[in-house]
Amino acid sequence: MVRSSVSALEETPLAKIRVDQVGSLLRPQELKDVYAWHGSGRASDEELRQAQDEAIRQVIARQEVHGLPVLTDGEYRRLNFQDSFAESVTGFLPGKQTLQFHEQRATGGKPLTRWDPDNPSQGEPALGYWRPLVERVRLARNLPLEEFRFSQPLTSSPIKITLLSPDRLCEEFDRQNTGGVYSDVEEFLADVISVERQIVTELAQAGCRYVQIDAPSYTSYVDPRSLERMRSRGQEPLRRMERSINADNAVIAGFPGVTFGIHLCRGNQRSMWHREGGYDA
Repeated sequence: MVRSSVSALEETPLAKIRVDQVGSLLRPQELKDVYAWHGSGRASDEELRQAQDEAIRQVIARQEVHGLPVLTDGEYRRLNFQDSFAESVTGFLPGKQTLQFHEQRATGGKPLTRWDPDNPSQGEPALGYWRPLVERVRLARNLPLEEFRFSQPLTSSPIKITLLSPDRLCEEFDRQNTGGVYSDVEEFLADVISVERQIVTELAQAGCRYVQIDAPSYTSYVDPRSLERMRSRGQEPLRRMERSINADNAVIAGFPGVTFGIHLCRGNQRSMWHREGGYDA
């Protein structure tokens, strides 16, 4: 069934698309409930998977009704957009992410205001997403591939898969104590690029023709607070941005037939943002 879908995808002029929807969509309440139950031990892994499957079927059908040129599974198998990498690798201190944890990260913020849970300015403790590194990162499973294999057979339209930009990972590396796993960020970045190329290679082999790079960290280069933090850590923003561009280019190089998009944003959780600055900077 995937093969027949791929032939239809080849006729879709993906390279001509300049703007489309982002990968994540609001979760239906039914799915949020099961995520909450799963986090507290009241729902099994299988019950969560079934709820994810049904929500994805419904959201793809709704997108087809609207005639969207590129469809997404809504990232309904993820608690956070960064799971595209975090749930695919080993190397970070093991731990379980729950819906309750991510809801807690929004505590204290107000809609339509700036809120940065990783760098709170109101005296609240920071609630970071990433856990410390304990060994070199390596691909253990390919979550984006699993998402694609389920979603693409549901439609003849192209399914877009989203993947976290290396820049976001380097941003976290810069913040935490790596415990000597990597000598510097460049060594870490090389492993990240290698893992992400493995992810994209397997996606391309499965017939995926559209991969979106989620790169929210680029907006930090126009945000005064973020620039101040970089400089306080001894980082040169322009040099770091150049490193990030080179890393993204390294991830996407050499995949003929695959269209890559990029998603820039200033953050969005409950209509709050954590970066400011013009997109035309």
